[in-house]
Amino acid sequence: MATITITKDWVVSGVLTTATVKLSDPHGTYGVRRNDTGGVVVADATAMVESPTGVFTYTFTAPASGLTYTAWIEVVYDGKTYYYEQEISAGGDTGLGFTFLDLKKAIAHHLGWTRDYANWTDDKETNLREVVRSGLRQVYYPLPIEPNRPAHKWSFFYPLATFTTTAPYSTGTVTIADGVVTLSAAGTFPSWAASGELTVNGVSYTVASWDGDNQVTLDDTSVTEATASAYVLAQTAYDLPSDFGGFLGEMTYDPGISTLWPALQFTSEGEMRRRKQNDTTTARPRWYAYRPKTFVAATGQRYETILYPSPNGAYRLSYRYKVQSSMLSADDEYPLGGPELTETILESCLAIADERFNEGGGGIHKAKFMECLMGAIQLDQDRSTPDYMGYNADHSDDPDDERRTRQISPSLLCKYEGNIYY
Repeated sequence: MATITITKDWVVSGVLTTATVKLSDPHGTYGVRRNDTGGVVVADATAMVESPTGVFTYTFTAPASGLTYTAWIEVVYDGKTYYYEQEISAGGDTGLGFTFLDLKKAIAHHLGWTRDYANWTDDKETNLREVVRSGLRQVYYPLPIEPNRPAHKWSFFYPLATFTTTAPYSTGTVTIADGVVTLSAAGTFPSWAASGELTVNGVSYTVASWDGDNQVTLDDTSVTEATASAYVLAQTAYDLPSDFGGFLGEMTYDPGISTLWPALQFTSEGEMRRRKQNDTTTARPRWYAYRPKTFVAATGQRYETILYPSPNGAYRLSYRYKVQSSMLSADDEYPLGGPELTETILESCLAIADERFNEGGGGIHKAKFMECLMGAIQLDQDRSTPDYMGYNADHSDDPDDERRTRQISPSLLCKYEGNIYY
């Protein structure tokens, strides 16, 4: 684990001077605590080491990476006691970003409330959360800056994701009784079986649940096959990221493979079911769609992508998707956009706070927010707009051009040194 060193210089009349210095908050409850859980990392009244004169340090081991901490330093000098608060970042951020707690402290300070969150009432905590929520929405989904122009869409809302398909599993033999499939001792059903289809004697069935290494249950509980039979279990559905909000552009094969397959075509979930009615053979996937999974209140709505044909091997696929933004929390404490958007989010929150709690306020920070927003949009456009769009060679104006039909006509494949190109 990483170590973190806290340093405090005590200077009197320009000279480093000896004093009594320790880690202790004004209430005498902790020296250093985590900002995510409030857990004490360094106990109250822990002495800091003086070396050389007037320079005080204390080093502790971070319990995990990417956390932030609040430290209080107590200095006793000439009969008086002084307290100094330090915010400490330990990896996971550049130091220029704001955490959820940082935002709430800045808003509280702006409204004249204490920055010590231990002293916030439940009502103030609720108000601060609502201000942050509205401030984030105002940044994430801005109104059009110019008339007759669409609102800006942030590039960080469209990350790249990848996943690898799974080769079918067919070890051993199976018997089926009222939809319950039992696998012989020779094999072990993979844990992804509930996302797959089981084909026995040329008929495919969707799997409802994985019940263990040697048993799965089909959606169709009327199926029975008493004779031990060969089978193929193919994974057809793959979980999408928890913040998935829709595909952007095509799903493509990894460019590092020797065979340059064309991009998959996006279609509807209904069309995928129609195709599977006609043919359940496994092969290289050529179409994809997505559908919602069964809703679970504890985790929220989740989605999965389905492929057709069901993969006959391991293929690495890439796609971009739209992020569904969520509220900050102790576990997800950094807002989207990174440090470059920090000031924009802060000014947005302060403007919201003024509008709600400072009568007649909001003007200064509203203007500052708009200034920051325009600058952030320009920066995002500059770094996400390509300099070159590529050569336009889709031949869409010539439906008879053979280059448009290579991917569906094996006789038109291009080969070079044993590799296939479309």
